[in-house]
Amino acid sequence: MKKLLSIIPVLMLFTASSVFSQNQDHSKWPSEFVHPDMPVYKAGKFKGWNQWDKNNNYRLFMLIEETNQSDLDKYIAQLKAAGFEEKSSLNFHKDLFDVELQFNSNTILQISSNRITVIKWPKTWLVGIPELQKGALTSMIEPCEEMPDYLQLYFINLSQEDINDWLQDLKKAGFETGSDNASKTNVKLGGKTYKSLYIQLQENGTNEWMVDFNYSN
Repeated sequence: MKKLLSIIPVLMLFTASSVFSQNQDHSKWPSEFVHPDMPVYKAGKFKGWNQWDKNNNYRLFMLIEETNQSDLDKYIAQLKAAGFEEKSSLNFHKDLFDVELQFNSNTILQISSNRITVIKWPKTWLVGIPELQKGALTSMIEPCEEMPDYLQLYFINLSQEDINDWLQDLKKAGFETGSDNASKTNVKLGGKTYKSLYIQLQENGTNEWMVDFNYSN
């Protein structure tokens, strides 16, 4: 999972972007822009919130003053009870939301939340290939001048069972399949025909997968 933006000095947090959303109340917990199951941090003093990016209300941070590690430990337990999965130390994930927790000082906690953007299956590139309909497609490397015969898709919230179902769909579409790969001859990438396509699936963390499409003549 991509890590949220790293720490910047506390004094800059509410001056650099204070004009982004003048019609929103930044003194209250931003329930509208975080996961609906994300518990409110009730310990300490809520200083406020703002966006990392003025064009994205769902990529934001909050500051909590007068709090400590004991308070944070209790909040982490609440996150887990609400279904947030711990991806790494102080990083949590549920559905399309990432949450990162970090102390900017001994008593000031920064909580960052980001809703991951989902993109559509690239039908114009992957001609005749069944769509992987489970999970969430979050990024793509398209064919380019340096790699015209290669495409990569990155999925989150995708299980091994979902992968197995897609491999069955590929088999029905004429692919030869293995446990983590598939291949077919006489295939198209965009408007160009290739002699063969080899698809490699690689797990890249809990329920995260890279899907590589390698075309050759």
